[in-house]
Amino acid sequence: MEVFRKARIAIERWVDDARHRPLVLRGDYAAIMQHPGLIGVLEQFAAYGPVLETGLRQHLAVMVENRRKHYSARPD
Repeated sequence: MEVFRKARIAIERWVDDARHRPLVLRGDYAAIMQHPGLIGVLEQFAAYGPVLETGLRQHLAVMVENRRKHYSARPD
């Protein structure tokens, strides 16, 4: 559980990074999954198995959709 929490926090930091905002706003999940920074985050936790990876991908999808809606509703 501790590993999953750390991984979730790493994904949340990646999604919330202002440099990734344009990518998140587009909502192109395939492009997001190809981003080298995100690949690095996921690789850090790959040794913990496919169940963790599936959970992280689901969390990422929810985070991206949530932030996309948030950024769209509150343009800077």
